[in-house]
Amino acid sequence: MDINELYNASKLLANRVQQERPNAAADEGAALCLIITDRDEIFSGVTGVKVNGNSVETVCAETNAIMSMIVANQVRAKQLITIAFADYSVCVPCDKCIDLLYRASASNAACQIVVSPDSFTTAESIRNGRTAPIHMPHAPEAAPIAPVTPDAAIAPVPAPAADV
Repeated sequence: MDINELYNASKLLANRVQQERPNAAADEGAALCLIITDRDEIFSGVTGVKVNGNSVETVCAETNAIMSMIVANQVRAKQLITIAFADYSVCVPCDKCIDLLYRASASNAACQIVVSPDSFTTAESIRNGRTAPIHMPHAPEAAPIAPVTPDAAIAPVPAPAADV
């Protein structure tokens, strides 16, 4: 798919998410990721959260899209774009997300990562070009959870699933 077409398609989907699920896009730094696979199927992910021990952590939109792709038994990504809900600016995936993409398949080194509405680079270029971690606005640091008082009634929390 042409890069500009992919950017416009992601904006349309972001608008739909904002209309149908406004809370999903309400957090500062919330983003939408689209992945086009080698089978020309589209997988998407939205910034989310997970509880890890005593903290609530942000899960990048890219991680959710990559995991959706893997669950569907697809591992080869041709293109990836992430845009911020707030202003449709293009976000470059963080190192953890690029590593997860590589773990899905080494062939994802050639995946086109959109870096502006009309240009892209490869996952390999991003991975090799980083000399220091980049703090992405859509992946803030984990926030600690306030302690629960003993008289509070809460259900037991199941053990977290193993990371991929």
